[in-house]
This record gives sequence, structure tokens and C-alpha cells, in this order.
Amino acid sequence: PTPTPTPTPTPPTNNHASSDKDEDPMSTPPPKKSNSSNTSALKSFRPKFNESINHFLVHAGGAKVLDGLGKELRLEERDLIPSRAVLHDYGNVSSSTTWYTLAYIESCRGVAAGERGLQVGVGSGGKC
Repeated sequence: PTPTPTPTPTPPTNNHASSDKDEDPMSTPPPKKSNSSNTSALKSFRPKFNESINHFLVHAGGAKVLDGLGKELRLEERDLIPSRAVLHDYGNVSSSTTWYTLAYIESCRGVAAGERGLQVGVGSGGKC
């Protein structure tokens, strides 16, 4: 049998200087937004968490925090009742509010096998 020749690698070339059509798409600035009403057809995606999550353990950092998170996560008031109850009974006890919320849900509503919970905490992060 005759040995098959190995292809020789070709060195990369700089085509950017020779032609505009080969320009790197990442270096091209995005097109400017027009003031046309046609651009309003693009909407950002916002998932409906309560379609796949059964229980929400939301950080009870204050009434405005709960209002804002509820609005942005598109939660119903029913989803925020446990967190509001924890805020009322214990106040803002930092990151542990989510665990107090879990205890409320377990005690008042119950958690069945296979149900899903979403724990949402907010804050400045760890403190030294």
C-alpha cells in the first residue's frame, strides 16, 4: 500500500486588511437604533416562573423589596404571602428569611414530594 500524504497546515492569514467583506463581525459596531415604531416588535423574554415553580422563598428584605421582586418575577400575591408573613413576624433577618419562609410554607401549606421551590435572596453579598 502507498502511504497517504499528510496535509500541511496553512498559516493563518490576515484578510481584514485586504477586504471589508471579510471584516470580523464582532468588531463591527451594532446598527444604530431607529426611532421607528417597528423596533417595538422586539420584546424581551420574561419567563412565567409560577407555571413551573410551586413555592417561592423570597427574601423578605422589606415591603418594597417584595413588591419589586414580585413584579419583576411576575408573581401573584399568593406567592408572596409566606414572605410577607415572615417579614411581619420576624422583620428582615437577612438571608435567613428564606429559611423562615420555607418553614412557613411547610407549616401552613405543606410541600408534597416532587413540588419545586425557588429560593430568591438579595443583598450585598458576604460581609467580613
